[in-house]
Amino acid sequence: MNSFLEKRHRRRAMQAATAWDRVGSATGFAAVLVVSTGLIVGRAAAGGAPAAPPGLDATSDQIVAFASHQMSGAGLMTGIVSTAFVLLAVFLVKLLLGLHRAEAGTGWLSGAALAGGVVYLVFDLIRFMVGTSLRLSVGHHLTTGEATALFDISNALTSYTWGAIAMLMIPTGLAAIRTQALPLWLGWSTLVIGLANLIWAWLPPGGMATPAELAFLLWIVVTSLLLVWRPMLTSGYASASDKHP
Repeated sequence: MNSFLEKRHRRRAMQAATAWDRVGSATGFAAVLVVSTGLIVGRAAAGGAPAAPPGLDATSDQIVAFASHQMSGAGLMTGIVSTAFVLLAVFLVKLLLGLHRAEAGTGWLSGAALAGGVVYLVFDLIRFMVGTSLRLSVGHHLTTGEATALFDISNALTSYTWGAIAMLMIPTGLAAIRTQALPLWLGWSTLVIGLANLIWAWLPPGGMATPAELAFLLWIVVTSLLLVWRPMLTSGYASASDKHP
């Protein structure tokens, strides 16, 4: 009788652990969904399609005009973006700690990826903060000099954010390929996306997003849903029969 109760308790504990594992994996998809919803809401509040962002050589008047077009719904976007970053932080920590458990030895690749993830979250959050401060100041105390300074800081942070994505993705891809805790195709895709963002970091910033940055968002969605469907293999190196295809 005691043996039966112990087995049932262990089974329930395993089911609860699996359920929490899937919840943690789903936060990546949820983060992208929240951001996408926020962009749709912001576009509707701004009255349709977003205005084209000014170029690097834009005048102060053009920058202020662009910020004025984007100011509607800026307060709501603050809450949406904050929620998305909370979900994304949970997803990245859950993913990278899983890779760390799968690595043999020091696990330095997943450790480097975790450091890159922290840098990315900080840089991207600051980029959103600078953009929000520009939009919230329009019509109040914003001067043309302040608008230009905030716009230039935001542009500078954009390139650094692409580099931070590379800091996250390149070691993540190498760790995934080395341990095969994720499918090999996903590991190689991770590495390619990281290298693409590193290349873009060398180029002048322009536009709202690059193909490499959009590929990064798609990678979050695909990896999140894949781990919900099939949890990561984290008990050391996977055996030949357990490796992901």
